[in-house]
Amino acid sequence: MMTMTTYLADSSAWIDFIRQPSSALRDFVEDNSAGHTEPVAMELLSGTSTARHTLDIERLLLRSPLLAFDSTSDFLAATQLRRTALRRRWRVGIVDCMILAVAARHSVPLITRDRAQAELATSVGLRAELIGS
Repeated sequence: MMTMTTYLADSSAWIDFIRQPSSALRDFVEDNSAGHTEPVAMELLSGTSTARHTLDIERLLLRSPLLAFDSTSDFLAATQLRRTALRRRWRVGIVDCMILAVAARHSVPLITRDRAQAELATSVGLRAELIGS
């Protein structure tokens, strides 16, 4: 039996996929290896403008592996990641740091369109797939 790697797809990668299904995330979605976490779901759902769009996003997320956010450890890790980003003058928002903290705790690669977030991931020893930039 073949073991499949799960990736944590950042909101930027999901948004790219939603806007253009031919995006680089397509292969990951098709083989069910593009996971999400609650901060990603929050960002995606907060950007919906209609009930139909909300339902479409919810259905997409239900088909995606959930890498659960753990408030006990991930808030602290995100804070430390944010401090690292600020020291290095990288523009990485706190929610992106929360997403990165989840990837780190689950030991999975990150898929993102955000170069600074990918640099931060790499700087802490995580693999990051930078797509579409």
